[in-house]
Order: sequence, then C-alpha cells, then structure tokens
Amino acid sequence: MTVLYLTTHVLDDHFEQACHRISSLPNPAGQNFHGKLIRSLATALNVRVYSFVPASLSYLGNATTVLHERLSYTYLQGPKNRYLRGLFFPSLAYKRILQSLNEDPASCLLYDPLNQTIAKVAEKLSKKLNCPRYAILTDDIENITGVSPSFCAGIKKKAKTADGSIALTKGLVKTYGLEERPSFIQPFLTEASESSPKKRSRPYIYYGGALFEKDGTKDLLEWFQRAHPNYDLLLSGHGAMEEEVRRVATGDPHIEFLGQISKQEHYAYIQGCALAINPRHYNKRLDDNAVPSKVMEYLSFAPFVASTLSTPIHDEFEKDVNWINGDLDTFFQNHLDENGNLVELLPNQACKTILKEYGPKETGLRLKTFLTSSND
Repeated sequence: MTVLYLTTHVLDDHFEQACHRISSLPNPAGQNFHGKLIRSLATALNVRVYSFVPASLSYLGNATTVLHERLSYTYLQGPKNRYLRGLFFPSLAYKRILQSLNEDPASCLLYDPLNQTIAKVAEKLSKKLNCPRYAILTDDIENITGVSPSFCAGIKKKAKTADGSIALTKGLVKTYGLEERPSFIQPFLTEASESSPKKRSRPYIYYGGALFEKDGTKDLLEWFQRAHPNYDLLLSGHGAMEEEVRRVATGDPHIEFLGQISKQEHYAYIQGCALAINPRHYNKRLDDNAVPSKVMEYLSFAPFVASTLSTPIHDEFEKDVNWINGDLDTFFQNHLDENGNLVELLPNQACKTILKEYGPKETGLRLKTFLTSSND
C-alpha cells in the first residue's frame, strides 16, 4: 500500500540547519507533528512524502532524498514571489508529482489542509489517481494568528470535500464538516528521544513553544520576576512576544531565552528540567479543536509537568500533570516552599508508558488498519 503525503514538513536535519540560518521559521510544532506522523506511517506502509518547501526555506531547492526503501522525500520549490507562487505553483507541483510517480499506483493521499496550495494539488491528484484523500487535522484554521475570515472559509470549504480525516480530536472532525466520513482520531503522538538531559549549574523551569500572550508567556515572565524562585527560567520558541522575552532576559540573570532550537535540543531541555510548564490561557474553542503539542512532548520526557486544562490530556493523563487551576501565583503558592523550592508535585509517570501506547510502531499499525479498511 503506497501512501502519498503532501506537507510543508522538511527533513529534520534541514529544518535544524535552518534554525541557525534564518530568523523567521515555519511553525516548529507543525514540523515536529508531521515528522512524527510520517515516521509512524513508514513503520507499516510505503510512504512517499512531497514537501512543498516554505518560501523561508527556499535555499533547499528541489531535491529527492531516499531515507530507506519505504520512505522518500521530494522537495517541491515554488516561486519566491507569493503572487507567482499562488498562480503557478499548484499546477507545477501537480505535474512534478505525477511525473515522479511513473507507473507506481497510489492507494491513498494524506495532506495538510491548512495550506491552500497543498489542498488544491491534493484534490486534483486524488481525482487523477482515483484514490481517496484524507485531511490531516491538527488545528482549527481560525485559531491561527493573522489569517483573514475569507481565508479561513476557503480552507474549511476545501477540507469539507475530503474523503476522510486523520485528526487529533473529534471537535476538529466536526469543525471541518467531516463527521460523516471515515476518521482516525488520536490525540497523542510521541517518539523516542536521542538526546541526553541538559545539565546546568542551577535547576530550571522550562517552557518551549509559541511566544504569545495568549499562550501565557507574559504571565510566566511576570510571575517569575515577582516570585524569585530558586530556579532559572528557560524559554525557547518564537512568536509575537519574542523581543519582549529577549528584553526581560537581558535584565534578569535567572531568565534565559534560547531562541528557536532544534527538536533534539528541545527534548534535552525537557528531560533535564525541574518542571516543564504550559501556562496557556484556557479557551473552550481551542480546547475542543487542539491538543497542545508542547504538553505531549513534556509528558514524553519531563520528570514533572504543569499545565492549564487541556481536556484530551486531562482525560488520559489526569494524574501525571499538575493542573494550573487559576493564575500562576495561586498555583505556585501551593508548590513552592519558603525557600523557593518546588514541593508537592505529582511526578510524571506517563513517560514510562506513553511511547508504547502512542509511539511510531503502535500508531503505524493503527493507521494501516484504518487506511486499509477505509479503502475497501
């Protein structure tokens, strides 16, 4: 069974090289998620990945890299000018994919519906190859910062015509109008770490993810500066508050901004921290349509995890997370002693079992069963 996978994901080595070359990167959460899903699929199926290289990574050019007999990447590079890219890239990509397939039949097509070009090419390819296409639902397009209502409507209208979905939540399936189509729903996806825990002279609290006020970045900085706990605060990622984080870190020797770091560095910091924290503001719509990727990663590697409510994670890992019910001051009043040391935290036991339950092999087998049965 051959699966075509249309995405903006690039090989991890290439993405990590980009971390040191350019300041404005594609969404690292999406990069990491699609990488884990691709590798999971490749444990059970023949996967051909077609990467629509983001304009910010244009220096990668066009290339095909064969990793092993079941997985190959073909990079598709469009014009740098966004207007030319929108006009000509879909047809160019479509023709290149067909040429690369030769006589190799495709059983099904998986694609990222949040990218307009990919959605157009996926629809056209599905019709030409007479194979079903499944939208990979990771987030509600309306939750993404800076997109217009008309763009959101167009993305949802196109996604609604898919033959099925692979989704993090039932809410996402409903949001994209695919309740009546076959859906594979799994909120969690993890992988093993190749990193060793990061060792530092002082223990540290770690946050790695989007740097926006709605994600709790401002709350975390302000709490830390008020409380002066006996820890350093380390933050990594990118977003609108990046400059503010850098400014605050410059004036406080116990706050460090790591910038956008590689996946394996991120895992190393999670493994070595005293506490991995997710202070994102609760939003009902977000809770129904997304699972915070940072918390999935925390649960895979961190000794202790603190997070505001995520219902899918609470339902599965209630006793492995220290839940932040209210503001950070109230939470830490119960978990810092008079010397500023963390106390009375629930240890994260999920890291002992999460890889077995939601790792590449188990996920790959479940996906193979789903795609095979849906194609019958």
